[in-house]
Amino acid sequence: MRIFLDGLTILSEKWPLVLSAVGIVCTGCYFGFYLSRKASNEKNGLFLSLPILIFVFSLIVRLAFITKTFVPPYFDYVEHYRLIKELTTAFESGNFLTILPGLTPGYYHLGFHFLASLLTFGLRADPIDVILVLGQVALAAIPIPLFFLILHVTKNTAAAFFGSLLAGFGWYMPGFAVNWGKYPAITGLLVLELVLGIAYFIFQKNAHRTIWIGALILGTFISTFIHSRALVVITISFASWFLAGRLRTLSRLARYSSTGVLFAGILVLGILIQKEPLLKLTLEPYLEAGLWITLIILLLGPFAWIRFPREVYFSILFILCVLACLFIPFDQILPGYASQTLLDRPFVEMILYFPLSILGGLGLAGFLQFLGEIKPFPKRIYGYVKNLTAFLFIGLTAILLMGNYDFYPSDCCNFLGYDDTIAFDWLSRNSPPDAHILVPSTEMNVLPSGPSADAVGTDAGIWIPNLTGRPIALMPFNLDFQSEDTVEQLCQQQINYIYVGNTDQSFAAAQLQKKTDWYEMVLLLPNAQLYRLANCPPAD
Repeated sequence: MRIFLDGLTILSEKWPLVLSAVGIVCTGCYFGFYLSRKASNEKNGLFLSLPILIFVFSLIVRLAFITKTFVPPYFDYVEHYRLIKELTTAFESGNFLTILPGLTPGYYHLGFHFLASLLTFGLRADPIDVILVLGQVALAAIPIPLFFLILHVTKNTAAAFFGSLLAGFGWYMPGFAVNWGKYPAITGLLVLELVLGIAYFIFQKNAHRTIWIGALILGTFISTFIHSRALVVITISFASWFLAGRLRTLSRLARYSSTGVLFAGILVLGILIQKEPLLKLTLEPYLEAGLWITLIILLLGPFAWIRFPREVYFSILFILCVLACLFIPFDQILPGYASQTLLDRPFVEMILYFPLSILGGLGLAGFLQFLGEIKPFPKRIYGYVKNLTAFLFIGLTAILLMGNYDFYPSDCCNFLGYDDTIAFDWLSRNSPPDAHILVPSTEMNVLPSGPSADAVGTDAGIWIPNLTGRPIALMPFNLDFQSEDTVEQLCQQQINYIYVGNTDQSFAAAQLQKKTDWYEMVLLLPNAQLYRLANCPPAD
């Protein structure tokens, strides 16, 4: 109940922005509605009412996330905020095309920022609110294209609802990714689902194919613009669908053998992934926290394979390929990206919900068909038994997933709290505009090989430039402040203040407090502290 109240609070406070974001998302999802209705010839009200109910429910509970954060979590959002502000300024000044080439050298998914900047400019909204709301709306919409896609395949509304339930809440991914600053990837996943839905429709040899091929090309461009790795996934999807069609035509023995080889390949890749500490997290949402949901899908898997062999082969091949992409170096395609692979670990961790949700929806549809064929009960009560079976599967799954799902920001990544806002206000009022503030950082790498990534901030201090206008310098969070070499280094870099936040990777306040002749405490709050560097020789 509290989650609903929090979500409704955000909806009432930011309704113009929420409705604008919903309008943009629903325009895209309309394609899924149109295609699936045309293919399935559904006439009953559940066809449209269920996805609307799913979206409204998902939207309200997703918006609750915003009540517990002042700014978007994690360090990625600082860059998102900067890009959106600069794009908005470019729109306001009318020199967008002039500014764009030099805005983000080497940055490869500007689509989310472009969309967010349009909302910011059009509504005169705060970029922080736009990032938070647009991301949550995109996340809430992820189950909807899958509803239409599964209904398209199975002609079963209960199976479509089950698959969309899995996509939205079956595992803590992709929802948890908002804690990592992955709104561009989440938005890309939504568009990717729509693109694959259009592609599936085209393969069914319906009329107006030329129009929908054009829509497919446009959708591929848009999804790649939003997140470049979507192009890799689209390529994987087309290859998997083609190979799945070939596998379906093989003899029974060949199909069994091929299925065994595919599962063996997934098992081998799974073992290799589990042996790499950085890659091990890839399967954690599906084999640990979400194990029971995954087991339900495996239980339904044989029924899906019997009834919908090509779609099942597609899902298995898709899983195999995305896992394999974790080990394929990107520099074989584009030189200069030697430390990257075709798909990185967070993206693969996020996208595995897609084939698993399809398998779950197909599996329930296949099981319900199986019940109708074995006829263990009179035909007149089969409809009741089928509905009861679907209700039990959906209800059991809902109980399992809702008990383990957290709709609020994780403590791991929600850097900025109330005390930080007070500290930022103090800096704005009491420090010179050119004061340099030291904030903690760490090196981050999501790949088991290759050099570490650039240093990234690890507490609320990374928001200081955007919210106070003061420049910052990054140093490792485990810096030894009791060392004379450290003090000398800070003086050489002309550091004026040291910021201590409230994360596990903030600076050690105890060290600063012991050296009162080097560091002067100027602000002490329960969850934020500021120290002034004292006794540095004057700069030349």
